[in-house]
Amino acid sequence: MVLGKNGVLHIGLIALTAYLATSSLWWLFLYPAFLISADILYYMFHIRIFDPEERIVRGYEFASIYIDSPFGEGLDLGFNLYEGDYSKSRSQAQMDKWDFLIEKLNLKKGMRLIDIGCGFGDWMNYAKSKGIEVVGVNISDAQAKIARQRGLDVICENWKDVLDDLDQNENLAGKFDAVTFMDTVEHYVPAQYRVNREEQNKIYTQMFEFAHQLLNDQSSSKRVFISCLHSRVEVNQSIKSNIVNYFLDKFHSGCYPVYEIDQLVMNGTGSQFEFIERWNKTLDYFKTSVINPEHFGIQKMKWNLKRFVYVFYFMLVDPDSIHKWIYRWNQNWMRQFDSDKIEESPMQLLWLLFQKADS
Repeated sequence: MVLGKNGVLHIGLIALTAYLATSSLWWLFLYPAFLISADILYYMFHIRIFDPEERIVRGYEFASIYIDSPFGEGLDLGFNLYEGDYSKSRSQAQMDKWDFLIEKLNLKKGMRLIDIGCGFGDWMNYAKSKGIEVVGVNISDAQAKIARQRGLDVICENWKDVLDDLDQNENLAGKFDAVTFMDTVEHYVPAQYRVNREEQNKIYTQMFEFAHQLLNDQSSSKRVFISCLHSRVEVNQSIKSNIVNYFLDKFHSGCYPVYEIDQLVMNGTGSQFEFIERWNKTLDYFKTSVINPEHFGIQKMKWNLKRFVYVFYFMLVDPDSIHKWIYRWNQNWMRQFDSDKIEESPMQLLWLLFQKADS
């Protein structure tokens, strides 16, 4: 577990509040006043007090403790592929998803895959079992540790930092047949830029530049697969939607690309990549949680001593720990779906396939 800048600042705030409260109980209001002010500065004036990248790490750390089946049991931090057949076991539905990716990426035994935001490594582990050489990149130390225990090769670093050092890393640049971004692009743009299209596009362009540099020009694949939630801006203007999005950011950090303008395709196509195909898998995402209550969408779990102790750990190191418990109690994730009209849900899940353009 990593303390981080946010953890240090939060512990300092708690200590200062406790010290000042010995002289007057009115100082107890310092703690909530500071956190509320930090939110106002961040969401209204785009000034960071707490690091949103570290919030991503803490969210995944929280998930590693409080989700019953985060990996290795037919569920992961994405969703499963049912395509209307809800009689499938969750293990089969997950394998069907991985087989779909292998087919669309034209991956064969002996080829090399890099998965950006590899989670606990279920996708990497499956690809490895098919004879594909795999490398993962993960911002979360808690997840990287578990993936490595599974025998997987994981770089524990923010992909943005890896991009900055890519020219010096001879093991990465131009070494891969395919690149995947599975359900992590949603975290790449901090919520402070939720209305700043220029900053959003800059980050998405960097992401495609990263993928472009990773791919081997001589490969028969040269493909990029992205699974990413998109926001339907036209139905995300209500007070309810803004509250849902606020708690999503406090748990996971980030904001979604815009569905109406096909924002990722807009940033990915051009001289570097050709757009190949798109699939809308929002219904499968919704059904994965409905069918499997252990999935993170609903997050049914059993309490034990370890989980109880970690409540106090997160209270100390995470300024958003209260928000995370409200998020869980309120099943905030599922509020992104319109169960009667999935195609009109405020969130849409798209699979996108690109191929590196010929030089």
